[in-house]
Amino acid sequence: LGATFYLIVIAFLIDLSVVVLWNYEWILLVRKFAPARFFTTLPILLGGTFVNNITPGVAVGGEPVKAHFLSKIYKKSSSEFLATSLFTATLNAVISTVFSLIALFILSFFLDIPSLYKYIIEICLVLFLTFLISAYYMERKFTIKRLNVDLDRILPKIYHSFFFSKFRSKFKSL
Repeated sequence: LGATFYLIVIAFLIDLSVVVLWNYEWILLVRKFAPARFFTTLPILLGGTFVNNITPGVAVGGEPVKAHFLSKIYKKSSSEFLATSLFTATLNAVISTVFSLIALFILSFFLDIPSLYKYIIEICLVLFLTFLISAYYMERKFTIKRLNVDLDRILPKIYHSFFFSKFRSKFKSL
């Protein structure tokens, strides 16, 4: 519908550059645990993305796949690699959300939409920013050092409880 070969090539190159940058971002995190290489992680990234696309839900099916293959290649725990994969997914989601909110804010000024919709968009943005600022303030003000001590005492008890010991016996990698 009006797309020329030139526009298709530009779209392909932009998509390719996104995948290359995404792989490079992931390599920087994986290198904390293993000597990752670009062409080693690229097929794993693409495979995980494929699983994300075919899995119904919130696109989290590919992260365990990426962690599994990286743990097989580098002979390390898959939980470390799962953390890197989930971190990049979360970071990408946060960045996409922020850019979407900025776009909504800008578009509410430049598009000719009814005033009621503009007010709704702006109220939602103000509420979201208020929530973020409040969460940051509460986290800074109410962080209690004693909580860390309690968690250090409680978490090993939970980990070694009857239920989790049975669970760990069924899955040896835990």
